[in-house]
Amino acid sequence: MESKNRTIFQNQILIDSVPGLVSGVLYLSYILSFAFLIPIQYAFSAKGRKPGLITAATAFAIIVFGQLGRMVSSGIASFGLIASAVLPPALFLASMIFINGAVQAKRQSRRLLLAAILLSLISAPFVYLAVTDQAVLESLASMAVASFGGGSMSETLNANARLAVQAAAETIASAFSAFILWILAVSYWFGNRYASQMRMRRKASLETSPSQTALALADIRVPVTLLWPTLIVWASLFAVIVTKTSGVIAAAVTNAALFLGSLYAMQGIAILTHLANYSRIFFFIKVLLPLLFLVSVLNPTVGTIILIALPVLGITEVWFPYRNLKGA
Repeated sequence: MESKNRTIFQNQILIDSVPGLVSGVLYLSYILSFAFLIPIQYAFSAKGRKPGLITAATAFAIIVFGQLGRMVSSGIASFGLIASAVLPPALFLASMIFINGAVQAKRQSRRLLLAAILLSLISAPFVYLAVTDQAVLESLASMAVASFGGGSMSETLNANARLAVQAAAETIASAFSAFILWILAVSYWFGNRYASQMRMRRKASLETSPSQTALALADIRVPVTLLWPTLIVWASLFAVIVTKTSGVIAAAVTNAALFLGSLYAMQGIAILTHLANYSRIFFFIKVLLPLLFLVSVLNPTVGTIILIALPVLGITEVWFPYRNLKGA
């Protein structure tokens, strides 16, 4: 009997480790690394905290061994480079564990916001050092070349890799806090949504599920207390652009502005989702919104308009109660 229980326990661990394996492979793929937290959130939402922790531990182990293997094969392994490769996924995984430490959806959303803020503050000095250290940038370029099998003989590939890494470094320096917020928020939403679909397929109710409740997209609301800080930060960004300020101050203001703008963009999406769900007048939004996002990816001009319109829509809900309108 004891042997049978041990076998069942081991099999369960193996089953719980599968999403972690998927997560680790996604992170190591580079191209799909932004989605590596979705299997983690799925495990927490669909199975509960203990399986979620097993999934996160498995993902971290896969990522560590994968990064070490790449560095050793490239001949560029060092303590600093290993730490820089392992620390980001570790912090993201810790953030998902922290978010899922609460059961109620509202508390999870607050923890998500707090995790994004703390992760941004922790990452700031490392990001600054990384984008200003040429040795780190050269190492990243070498890793990129090695991962594509270019070798040291391809001068064109090396030059292109350096340019790509430099461009990515500049983008990350000015918007890494917004990236962190979107990665956590989108992973949380997709993970919960997939878990919900799986529960529906099994015809299991949310009440009997071991998972936490999830915040509906249409219910997202930015705390009113962030209104004036947001307006002040946006005014500061305007001053930075007008005066052509650069350096640490410009990067800090830009990150804060994009972070807060992302929050209100999410609220804008929530408003559109609410109107599409609860008002026949706005039913076309369900079709129009995905098309607009697709066009925004293909057309930078449309993308810029949407990136401006969504935060504006979200912040104007302070004065116009879109979700409390008659018929909505």
